[in-house]
Amino acid sequence: MEVTAIPVASGNFIVQSKRIYRAELTAGYQFVAEIPAGQTDFSDNVESEQLGESCPSLDWIAPDPNMRGLTALPNGVMLGAFGNTLAFCEPYQPHAWPIRYQLAMAYDFVAAAVASAGVVIGTTGKPYLVAGSEPAAMSLVPLDQIHACASKRSMVDMGEYVLYASPDGLVAVGGTDARLVTEPLILPAQFKQRFNPASIHAYRFEDRYLAFYNNGSERGSFSFSVEALIKNATITDAQVGSIAVDKITGINAAFVLARIGTGSITNAYIGDVIHVGQF
Repeated sequence: MEVTAIPVASGNFIVQSKRIYRAELTAGYQFVAEIPAGQTDFSDNVESEQLGESCPSLDWIAPDPNMRGLTALPNGVMLGAFGNTLAFCEPYQPHAWPIRYQLAMAYDFVAAAVASAGVVIGTTGKPYLVAGSEPAAMSLVPLDQIHACASKRSMVDMGEYVLYASPDGLVAVGGTDARLVTEPLILPAQFKQRFNPASIHAYRFEDRYLAFYNNGSERGSFSFSVEALIKNATITDAQVGSIAVDKITGINAAFVLARIGTGSITNAYIGDVIHVGQF
């Protein structure tokens, strides 16, 4: 059989080869041959008993163009989201996102973090918990409490639980339990006015939740742990743009302070040691 006019991939792709599969009456599509990416014809003289594996990618599609929140899960799986839909890639195939691996939520996605009990999903309404070892068997459990995630950068994996900023305060999610852990310390209205939850970006630093905020009139920070509660850690002459945490050494985490408006790093902290200078 002569196969002609085989399409050539166009666009921003790096394609080195193409695979040809053939469908027979007693089976699905099976592997015939692999040809160079630019080849447009092929002579199929492969006998039926010489056909190879069944085509594994019939339902593989590219990720949705609006996908965001990519999160690495165990077993080579990636999680992403668009709108109120969660999606999972084929294990170790981050270009392949079958529709059958999608799960729908009642609220739009905001952020995700992996904790010991599963993946905590922050939304514009209730948080969710995702559990499972492979994309075809993922379960999506809505938690009872409505605690919207106010800022995607506020969600932090703290080990046994996840912390994130809601409009009413910090929410801790451990397993299927979501608690407003700052409620005994500060009223929701006060938390919203003081910290502007939508502005918060936070990090795990020496087993504490280290958060930075901008309420319009003040830039500052605070640290928090469920055990030690809130402790002020205000920075006066600089504002943190980002923090890099060494997940291997854990407590010997590192973060940097960038002076406002300059875009340059002026101080770098490694654990308890400060390094001052222009970097």
